[in-house]
Amino acid sequence: MLKIVYITNIPSPYQLEWAQVLRKKFEAEFWFMTNIKNSKSGRPDYWNVEMPEYCRNLPTKFTKGEFCYCPTLKAELNKFNPDIVIIGGAWYMISWAQAYRWAVKNNKKIIAGPIEFGKKMYNFSKILRNRLIFKIIYSKIDLYLANAFIHYDYLNDILKTKKNVLFMNFDNYSPYLEHKVREVNNVITFMYGGAISRRLRVPELIKVFEKVVKKYNKARLVVGGYGPEKEICKQMVQSSKLLSKTVTFHDVKTWDEIPEVYEKCDVLINYASYSPGSGVILSAVASGMGVISSISVNSTRHFVVDEYNGFIIGDDTELFFAMEKYILNPELVNSHSTRSKEIGHSALTFDKHLQDFSQIIDNL
Repeated sequence: MLKIVYITNIPSPYQLEWAQVLRKKFEAEFWFMTNIKNSKSGRPDYWNVEMPEYCRNLPTKFTKGEFCYCPTLKAELNKFNPDIVIIGGAWYMISWAQAYRWAVKNNKKIIAGPIEFGKKMYNFSKILRNRLIFKIIYSKIDLYLANAFIHYDYLNDILKTKKNVLFMNFDNYSPYLEHKVREVNNVITFMYGGAISRRLRVPELIKVFEKVVKKYNKARLVVGGYGPEKEICKQMVQSSKLLSKTVTFHDVKTWDEIPEVYEKCDVLINYASYSPGSGVILSAVASGMGVISSISVNSTRHFVVDEYNGFIIGDDTELFFAMEKYILNPELVNSHSTRSKEIGHSALTFDKHLQDFSQIIDNL
């Protein structure tokens, strides 16, 4: 059985689920360099879940955000002696360089990813930096996993790295796949889920939703998630009599509660100015929801077909009209739900994900 180690930054519930599935075909371990308390972007408390013995935090020094040094990493690698080393998280983690050097010295296969690039990746300075990092410093990486088409295109066309495949970060969508197809209701429940920070434009979404409910008393909005702008959003809602009656905030306590939030909603909205992956789209499709999303959310390109199982929008006006379409034609809720369900059952199972990963390893 091939031995695989995945070295990355912060343990997340979905990574622990994926580790369990990987062990059906590989002797896999996940090693984490930091925890949610050290995350520069912040993580909710419900990310703190118990880890199995094959998933563990290694001791680090000089920890600041994702920058850290693991004094025991070389010894751990010598002891486990994996055939394949997967490096994830931020490229500037010292553990990237440590694991990379160990793998090169010991003639092991090296995979990076699933990798994401930031919104400014096409800036000239960022292109030069990334070429230096991925073409020169880490020139012996055997394979890059790209977390969305935009990252795959960037690796192929801009960085011209030698071998790239599309392989997304994945959660356990089986609880979502069990949800029923949404029925036609008099009131449409829209939902936002995920981080609540500037680039996700949740305050803008709430402002557009307020215009919708001023015109139609047939909509509700559920906001789930965490982040620096959550209090701003709550203040917006509390200061409006109309919004305070039609917008609710769902604060989950555990990771397992999240599917329940989706199950009670009809249509997901993600109006981000940029999102490198956005697993909420995958969760919504698996759950059987319609989706309203900006094209800047990169998983939109994978799982949303405009006017088939949702609407792809670009500005406030298009967002308003997309919500209005569901309100004026509530049968869309059922048809979009049915189509999302079909996509979810064909593409969003761990069996399919493991099959795809196994094929990637066979071709490595």
